[in-house]
Amino acid sequence: MEFYEIGIQSGAHQTIADADHPGQGQCLESGGERVIGNSAEMAAYLLNEANVALVPGGDFGHDDHIRISYATSMEQIKKGVERIRQALLNLR
Repeated sequence: MEFYEIGIQSGAHQTIADADHPGQGQCLESGGERVIGNSAEMAAYLLNEANVALVPGGDFGHDDHIRISYATSMEQIKKGVERIRQALLNLR
């Protein structure tokens, strides 16, 4: 899964990342036992695998998006993005 588009809103402390991809619903957890098919499952996966809390886009009517807060330091954001990247690389 890749983040194709991230929209930054002026004055906001969060953004919505488009987490849709070809073959949506075909991402398997690293153990290969469970398919990640929606934003809630992706958010749970990233919480467990990357220790990063995200809000499922389905809560806002966009199940192919994930809401990301950036109300922290740039250093913490970079660490979180790297942990997300590593967790996404473990998907197949």
